Amino acid sequence: MFNSYFGTPGIIFSNTFSFANSFSCSGTVEWTQVDNNPVEKFCDTNSVWHLSIENGSGPYLDTTNPYAQFFQGNPVDTPGTQLPNGNEYKQGICSDIFEMWMMFHPSGGIAVPLRAVNWSWGGTATNFMGIYWNLQTGTNSINPTDFPTESFPSWNSNVTNKTLVPAVNFN
Repeated sequence: MFNSYFGTPGIIFSNTFSFANSFSCSGTVEWTQVDNNPVEKFCDTNSVWHLSIENGSGPYLDTTNPYAQFFQGNPVDTPGTQLPNGNEYKQGICSDIFEMWMMFHPSGGIAVPLRAVNWSWGGTATNFMGIYWNLQTGTNSINPTDFPTESFPSWNSNVTNKTLVPAVNFN
């Protein structure tokens, strides 16, 4: 993987809200994350690029709704890509552009959006003689700013539905 989860998340989401004293409502805070542009591509030893194609059109739900990865009570993500074993591929390029929503789910109602944050990560890795992968470049959002929103998250497919295929005329 480009990065592995060893107890320290790549990004931690946190936010709180409270109701006015005169307002009585019960419910829970839920989180929903959508991947707007997942990219995974690998160059094989014959210099043929292979592209991970999502099965279905984007945007893509990031695994489950509501979001289920938590660390010490906060939603977290440690994005990464499983890099192929062996020496079939010599380079990998991966990136994602996410939007995470903080939702309030009132008892007996539907979850409504309160806040959202856009964030991203990416990297390039090189395979060293089929023995190990070495990170060449990496990028990530640093302290992205969240914003109030009334827009509901939407997706057409799940980010876990993908297939690796040779790319034609791909650079």
